[in-house]
Amino acid sequence: MVKANIGAIGKFLGKVSKKIRSKQDNFINYEIFLGTNKIGDIQISEESSTEVYIPWFEINKNYRNNGYGTKVLKGLISHIRKFGFKEITLEVDVEDKLSRHVYEKLGFRYVGKPYDSLNNMKLKL
Repeated sequence: MVKANIGAIGKFLGKVSKKIRSKQDNFINYEIFLGTNKIGDIQISEESSTEVYIPWFEINKNYRNNGYGTKVLKGLISHIRKFGFKEITLEVDVEDKLSRHVYEKLGFRYVGKPYDSLNNMKLKL
């Protein structure tokens, strides 16, 4: 595992996140802020030297439909690409059509269903 890459991704997230909420195994959890208001959370993991995994990404209900999720993901995708990763995999609730639409708009495609309630989507960089 290339720790420098995940650290660099963390530096990018530091621009939108005031603090790391917690670290669990290979996962880092960030809170996303707009000014002083917490607007969401994201969890990331470096699965390999070529793949970043996002098992959790959420913009709080009061801040949805304002483009914040798209903006965070676009910046994160650009940053991940700079460090040589080849793909990003994320999980999305099968019932969450709005999030799936956002991910598809950014180029993510359905690749499988690891659990009954979740779909995996992947973006090739």
